[in-house]
Amino acid sequence: MDFYFTDRSWHLLGIATAGEGPIHIVNDTDDQLISAGARTYSGTILFTPETSAKVKSMAAYGNYVLYKDTRGKAVFMTIMESNHDPLLGETTFTAEDAGIDLINETVGPYKADKPMSIAEYINFFVTDSGFDIGLNEIPDLKRTLEWTGESDTALARILSVATQFDHAELEFSFQLVGTSVVQRLINIHKRIGTDKRITLYVDKDINKIVTSGNIWDLYTAITPTGGTPEAKDGDTSEQKPITLAGYQWTDPDGRFVLTSDGVLLDPVANQQWSRLLSGGARPDAAGAYINRVNTYEATTQASLLQSALSDLKKHNHPVVNYETDIARLPDNVDIGDTVH
Repeated sequence: MDFYFTDRSWHLLGIATAGEGPIHIVNDTDDQLISAGARTYSGTILFTPETSAKVKSMAAYGNYVLYKDTRGKAVFMTIMESNHDPLLGETTFTAEDAGIDLINETVGPYKADKPMSIAEYINFFVTDSGFDIGLNEIPDLKRTLEWTGESDTALARILSVATQFDHAELEFSFQLVGTSVVQRLINIHKRIGTDKRITLYVDKDINKIVTSGNIWDLYTAITPTGGTPEAKDGDTSEQKPITLAGYQWTDPDGRFVLTSDGVLLDPVANQQWSRLLSGGARPDAAGAYINRVNTYEATTQASLLQSALSDLKKHNHPVVNYETDIARLPDNVDIGDTVH
């Protein structure tokens, strides 16, 4: 695998290889985490005294790295950090695909004055960054949202937008011509990946599986509070943040219950996790919930309910993680895909 290093004007400064060569990369990691949005690449470039100056110029912070990953996908990164040690003959660096365009940029409080689509929000927060909307799997859904925090990075803000659109997932992609990026895209997915219906076997495809779990963030009820809506014309009274108190809603699946005072309950989860389990008896589903008080940016009760419901579904059960040491991964499996 070859890595092309350019300056910020796309002039090629040098090439490093993942194998043998006068300038090559070792101990590299290519990290992708859907919830973080961005992709991080780090590695160590080995060089000789004769190539020291060249490598220092190549891997300087602010420069770009372009390569194709093991799945053949074009990747564009901005070097965010670099450490050059001529005595050891090593340069370590860390690069991000969101780069300074979205990581260093910050945005302030914002309140929409009308329902907007996810693309409209993202385009607003990444203005002048060079990023455009690519794939959009939820073009028609609109919500009126508000952010009251002093500042967020542009990356954190668009991830917050995605979360409030039914936990949509974002992915960056790039179109390259030679060593130049001609288009930077933010792709909006309902969910990244598909079920590949592929089974991996221990001692054949998998070296080992380490299972871990916890209930640190488990709860069975949620009391949500939203943002503060704008006052109607002529209304001089003080506006308060919205809640779900008095909101009428019935779960079409019959599992979740919204009380008149605005608490969303999961009676099914409460059967196992009630705070009043004693003597082996089944708890009363009507009480002893583990309640979480959460604050959201939503300024309508409908959108506040959806945000709270999404979080309750995510946290009404233990977190179980499987760390898998894979010996052989099929070529058609990518991040977000499901295997068995």
